[in-house]
Amino acid sequence: MPFLHAVGVSNLGQNFKLAYCFLPGKTEANYNFIIQQIYLLYYRYNITPKVIITDKELALKNALRTYFPSVPQLLCLWHVAKNVLTHVQDNWVIRPDQSDKEKEEAQEHRNNFIKR
Repeated sequence: MPFLHAVGVSNLGQNFKLAYCFLPGKTEANYNFIIQQIYLLYYRYNITPKVIITDKELALKNALRTYFPSVPQLLCLWHVAKNVLTHVQDNWVIRPDQSDKEKEEAQEHRNNFIKR
């Protein structure tokens, strides 16, 4: 059961919980319901978010585009870094049949890439 947690940041830099709920699934219809509720809250106070940061969940991004079409959507840096690390590990696997020198070189190459 997916969990949606929406966090806002005030003009003073303070984080606050905007909404959180369990969803029956990761479908656009499920996301549409909760995003519509958030939209109505914003509409009631005549405000609009400046930016929305998400993971790359397509159904969520589509629902957000429906209710907040002019608000830029950015990818979460943590999710981007996690994805890069996964792909780096897949491509730079250290195999048991490698010599110690090859293993060290592969590990050093991986660490240098991650530091960038």
